[in-house]
Parts: sequence; C-alpha cells; structure tokens
Amino acid sequence: MKEKSGKSGSIIIRDLQGLELEISGETEEISESDLLILLEKKVRQLLDKDFNKLILLLYRLDINEEKFNFVISQPAEKHVSGIANLILEREKEKLFWREKYQS
Repeated sequence: MKEKSGKSGSIIIRDLQGLELEISGETEEISESDLLILLEKKVRQLLDKDFNKLILLLYRLDINEEKFNFVISQPAEKHVSGIANLILEREKEKLFWREKYQS
C-alpha cells in the first residue's frame, strides 16, 4: 500500500503547473515518491532540451542557489534526482508556511 500525500501532492502539482511546469499523469491523490518520479522526468526533459527554462523555473521557485550549486557539483547522473528533490523540498516548505499562517 502506497503512502499518499493526497491533498498536498495535488496542491504542489497545481503550483508547479502555474509556473508552466506541466506534469502529466494521474495526480488527484499522488504519493510523494510518484510525484518525485514525475518531477524527475520533467527535469530530465528540461536539462536535455531547454536548460535556460529550467534555470528560470528554479529561480521562480526560489530554489536555494547554494543547494543547487552543490547538486550540480555532484556527478552528472545525480543531477536529475538532485534537482527534482530540491523542487519537491521547496514546494513542501512553501506548503508548511502557508498552512502555518493561513489561520
């Protein structure tokens, strides 16, 4: 049985789609691991075809530059998963703060 991130997963996907990061597939109730797989696919596409768009997206997501530089300093085979993890980490952080100050 998969652990679902449910509502938070769909909120993250909606936020990313608002930034023109189109993620396809069943996203109604998605586990964190499945969301990470979808992010990795998109990051791989952007790394291969439109690096400038990827950098702009990371800027718009407010990804920490030091963390990004660390990921890029790793071996090339770790770039995709590292960047996808940075995106997911940042989106979860934004959700935390939204929920905390929503009341």
